[in-house]
Amino acid sequence: MFRIKICGITRADDARDAARFGADAIGLNFVPGSPRFVSTELAAQIAACVPPHVERVGVFADADVASIRETVQAVGLTMVQLHGAEPTSLIGQLAPCPIVRALRADPDRLLPILDEIREYLRTQGGNLKALLLDAYQPGQFGGTGRRVAGELLAEFLRNKPDVPWVLAGGLHPGNIVDAIRQARPDGVDTSSGVEIQPAVKDSEKVREFIINAAKELG
Repeated sequence: MFRIKICGITRADDARDAARFGADAIGLNFVPGSPRFVSTELAAQIAACVPPHVERVGVFADADVASIRETVQAVGLTMVQLHGAEPTSLIGQLAPCPIVRALRADPDRLLPILDEIREYLRTQGGNLKALLLDAYQPGQFGGTGRRVAGELLAEFLRNKPDVPWVLAGGLHPGNIVDAIRQARPDGVDTSSGVEIQPAVKDSEKVREFIINAAKELG
């Protein structure tokens, strides 16, 4: 499972920088309407720029199984992140593809979804590799620049199943050390926190984020 992921990559140079500075994964966004959306063709070009040990994670929200599988094949993705309101059953339908299930910290939905995932892990679970906890903002699938509220983070930690988890939401070079010390995640994910403008990464911020996160994650 990756430790450090730079998500929302839209340019080959940004992917090269992330890999060069030590990121374990890059995220390619296939959510229509997102400022970080990339076409299949562009994503394939970007994915080809990173060495084999760097995970190429495709981020989807409420896409169907067939289109996800087609994109995985066309781009050469090594992992899929489900970031919408997909039913838990979709994880199994995508097997054997490794899955990261993103959970937005919605106070009304967090615990029910964790219950569903716990049951999935008990009965199936082989291809669910990690959970990702992101901030919740109605109408947005990540990239909000907001942190997960402290009380919801605590609730997640009390109730999460025994599976690796990744912290996202408003993380940047200046707060990543404190965020890791507070939450002790297995991995971290940033997008807007290392950008000059939406969809354009700042090379220096990417480098600082990775260095700071790597020191704390050990």
